[in-house]
Amino acid sequence: GPFTELDFRVFNEWGNEIFRSTDQSVGWDGTYKGKKQPGGTYVWVLEGVTMDDNKFKLNGDVTIIR
Repeated sequence: GPFTELDFRVFNEWGNEIFRSTDQSVGWDGTYKGKKQPGGTYVWVLEGVTMDDNKFKLNGDVTIIR
């Protein structure tokens, strides 16, 4: 970053989108509709464009342990 465009999404184990942000200062806090999500693996996808017009797409996973 910084970014001119950003799309950050998080999906649960069934592929349902449970979080989305286009604001680079807002990240996922491990909740969905105000409820803590159960332990497990969640997939994230980040697409964006930097200030110098470089486009990128990154993805990975995060594991919640409760």
